[in-house]
Amino acid sequence: MIGRYKDVSKYRELLQMKEFYTVLLGFISVITSYFLGKTTHVWFSDMLALLAVTVLGGPIILGAVKG
Repeated sequence: MIGRYKDVSKYRELLQMKEFYTVLLGFISVITSYFLGKTTHVWFSDMLALLAVTVLGGPIILGAVKG
């Protein structure tokens, strides 16, 4: 996949993909949950972790159900 996007104009194709933004949202949720887990906002950290699991695992579960 790296070779596919070595040309700068190909990055426009990547940024138009829905999956890219879904994975980015999940990754940001995981990182934020990790850092907030070290503070007193434990319930918010748990909710962000649950959001990350839903966002990142949802397409896998849907694909398995459709299959």
